[in-house]
Amino acid sequence: MIVSMALGSGGENANNEPISTVIAETIANHKGVDPADLEPLYETIDPDALDALFAHRTDGTARTTGQITFVHAGYEITVTSDRTVTVEPSTDEE
Repeated sequence: MIVSMALGSGGENANNEPISTVIAETIANHKGVDPADLEPLYETIDPDALDALFAHRTDGTARTTGQITFVHAGYEITVTSDRTVTVEPSTDEE
């Protein structure tokens, strides 16, 4: 596993970055490249939808269920409702 981290209540890390940004930066750091040099996340999943999926509901309450797993740039990424992001090298072909 490369990283597993719990993000802030709004889906951000300590720097208030959205889940989609955290994923891109984590993969880029592991590969030793700039995030701009990676395949864009939007070619795999809609980053805005991903961020919204794990944001608070419109009434301000936290989401308590849900999980998504997808493969991007050779990594398997899992995001859970508690805003934990896990990034691991994928064993699947893209």
